[in-house]
Amino acid sequence: MLLELGHTVLGEGDILDHVKYRGSTSREINIDPPNFTSGDDMEGLLRAAFGVDMPRSKDDILHDVVDEPLDEEVEPFLINDDQGNEEVIKGSILPRDVMNYKQGVRFYVAFNNYNQPIRKGGYIFVRFLGYITRLERFCPIGTIRWHKLNKTYKADIIEMVRSKFVYPTDKCFDKRVLKHVAKHFKQYKHGLKKDYFKPEQKTKEAMYELVPKGHSRDGWMRLVDYWCSKKHETLAEIGRDARASQTHCHTTGSTSYAKKRANFVETHGREPTHLEFFKETHGKDSGGFVANTATESFLTEASAKVQERLLSSSPSKTQVEIENEVFDELMHEEENPKRPISFGFNVDRSDVFGVNSILRKRGYIFPDNNMELKRVKEELASQKAMFLLMLKAVHNGKITDEFLDATEAALRMAGDQVPQELSENNLSNELGHAGPST
Repeated sequence: MLLELGHTVLGEGDILDHVKYRGSTSREINIDPPNFTSGDDMEGLLRAAFGVDMPRSKDDILHDVVDEPLDEEVEPFLINDDQGNEEVIKGSILPRDVMNYKQGVRFYVAFNNYNQPIRKGGYIFVRFLGYITRLERFCPIGTIRWHKLNKTYKADIIEMVRSKFVYPTDKCFDKRVLKHVAKHFKQYKHGLKKDYFKPEQKTKEAMYELVPKGHSRDGWMRLVDYWCSKKHETLAEIGRDARASQTHCHTTGSTSYAKKRANFVETHGREPTHLEFFKETHGKDSGGFVANTATESFLTEASAKVQERLLSSSPSKTQVEIENEVFDELMHEEENPKRPISFGFNVDRSDVFGVNSILRKRGYIFPDNNMELKRVKEELASQKAMFLLMLKAVHNGKITDEFLDATEAALRMAGDQVPQELSENNLSNELGHAGPST
């Protein structure tokens, strides 16, 4: 962090021409020259410059420094710009806000060990991917099959997403982005069908006229023609039969498996076993399971097998390994299924049974941008603590040329190395025991 004090003159009729705060956050604040008659005036300037209100209670201090609850609407998240400046912000961010955000600013996205987006950045990320499926310039409504969408559109999607978000550069992440968009595009068209396709009430020609806002008439007519086709009706019937034959129903509602997993890790400090997570995502909050499903009998059988193997297996196998082994044997008909059950969207067999699974067993933690968010938040907390001590010094009348020079030096050093411990004593030492203002 860098604190630049421009044209500083202190004494009779003290003025501070302008204070510019620039650092790991991308915020820059310029303040017109004020006239100071007391320490309170200086305190007001410091509040404005540093964005720190003088806390009036313990709750105020905690609100400034302590992490907010991990909820999509209030959880802090990290953005940066093309100059490398970073900022931690909070609040509700809608997809259109991301699209219209100033040029060069990108949102950090954290991923779990299965490469699923999580936390506030992931929440914004997934919602944005759903948003662009509604835009004709990325996803023409007349596209019947995703795999037939022109590659130019897919390239435009990747380019747009990368211009708005910071996520790993591996090609596999671009593929996962396109899979997310394909899923949202399918869901979007399904919603349009429910709203507009009424063959028992309207003729096909009448439905042609109901072009949704933002879409082309030609594309809409192609989609209506497809909905009226025999091929579509056959596929829709197959889908209904498949859903009716499901033996297990999750109870997570609109909460993603990735978020449920992140919450479990936050609570327990470890990854859930395959069996634990299945119970977590298929059990009711009130207890029990969805009626007319095989979930309860499956878990009863699995628990019995786990206990049996705990008593009979070699000491080299942990309970985690045994629970995962039993779940995979009972749930999956093949050894390495293409789509592992109970892991959520965009997790394939290589994530669960491949090299990554071996690394996880060895305790390897896959790096993600959440660590960067934690670093910046810790740095900002240290900076705010320093600012609060400055304000306390103002209250005590300790504003001198030497005080401000020493404070500037301390804040300059904070840009290179944030102190691990910050106390009033060591700040006092850093400031050279500045005395009262004369």
